[in-house]
Amino acid sequence: MLKHKRILIGISGGIAAYKVPFLVRLLVKAGAEVRVMMTPKAHEFVSAEVLAVFTNHPVISEFYTQNGMWNNHVHWAEWAELIVIVPATLNTMGALAQGSCTRFLDAVYFSSKCPVILCPAMDLEMYQSQALQLHVQQLKTRSNLIVIEPESGLLASGLEGQGRLPEPDIIFKHIKDYIAQQLPLYTKKVLISAGPTHEYIDPVRFIGNASSGRMGIALAEVFSTLGAHVQLVLGPTTLTTSYTSIDICRVISAEDMLVAMQQRFKDQDLVIAAAAVADYRPKIKHHHKLKKNTDLSLELIANPDILKTLSALKSQQCLVGFALETQHLQEHALQKLKSKGLDYIIANWASEAIGTTRSRAWIINKHNNTTEISFAKKDELARQIAQFFITVLK
Repeated sequence: MLKHKRILIGISGGIAAYKVPFLVRLLVKAGAEVRVMMTPKAHEFVSAEVLAVFTNHPVISEFYTQNGMWNNHVHWAEWAELIVIVPATLNTMGALAQGSCTRFLDAVYFSSKCPVILCPAMDLEMYQSQALQLHVQQLKTRSNLIVIEPESGLLASGLEGQGRLPEPDIIFKHIKDYIAQQLPLYTKKVLISAGPTHEYIDPVRFIGNASSGRMGIALAEVFSTLGAHVQLVLGPTTLTTSYTSIDICRVISAEDMLVAMQQRFKDQDLVIAAAAVADYRPKIKHHHKLKKNTDLSLELIANPDILKTLSALKSQQCLVGFALETQHLQEHALQKLKSKGLDYIIANWASEAIGTTRSRAWIINKHNNTTEISFAKKDELARQIAQFFITVLK
């Protein structure tokens, strides 16, 4: 959910600033685009060079560069989707509360319209002071500002009490949770199947298909970025996802996939069966590799119908299937939707879908209402499909 999220870190001059590079590393590792601004005093506590390396962007502290070029504070404010001021010292809290705008960080804050997270950190007496508490009350009147309260513990002065900056992983979790709550599918649960299934004839040979799983994986990634809790049941494919927020279950056969889908089905809001499941499997699986010395006849038996099985279990779930056809696309897709008890079906041509990076699709409901999605890369196709189902899940 943090992937490509534009986060601006503002560092003010307190001893707790030494923790900020660790927070920046966590955000960058999670895929966020991070930039850093500092007050002049913050340079005494943390290296701007280190932060520039971590973010791959220069760190800004002043309105003008050494060459006399202007650093546009409005541009920085407009770039940010979230500003995190960490640590927020008493001096910085006072400046922001009282409208003092003498530093670059202050100017960016007052020019911004995005959400702001403040992380106060200071000594016990300073944090408990009436002035600071008044600053906090004043700052909280901004509609999109939240304050992460400092922790209690050993402070730089040697005192014990509240004022300690939380550890970077705690602040990171606050940021993730805040962003998640703003996403359209926050609290929604989505189950997706993807990839082929392999039905083994012997330990080496199998019946399968050319599905890569690319479409299902792309769907899982998009739904995850929209805030959903995503579980992906993935057949045998070389593709995977780098999204650590997606729970992946690897399976081989159609029977394996059925079991995995049944186990996860109950609490889902949306279930998308994007896997290319083999219709048949060998009646007998040989335990040793068959020798190529005679003709071979295989007796095949039907695999379980995963969609029909799930449809019989359906309560609140929106159940979506895929129809991959070579002729009469919409007619055959609608027949499949009705025969399997689906809510929606996503239809596409086999020649355009299997093993390709671009495709198009038609989303069809039980009343034969159709939404067409034109040719696009599969990640863009997945994004448009996900946007369609945002309205369905509301």
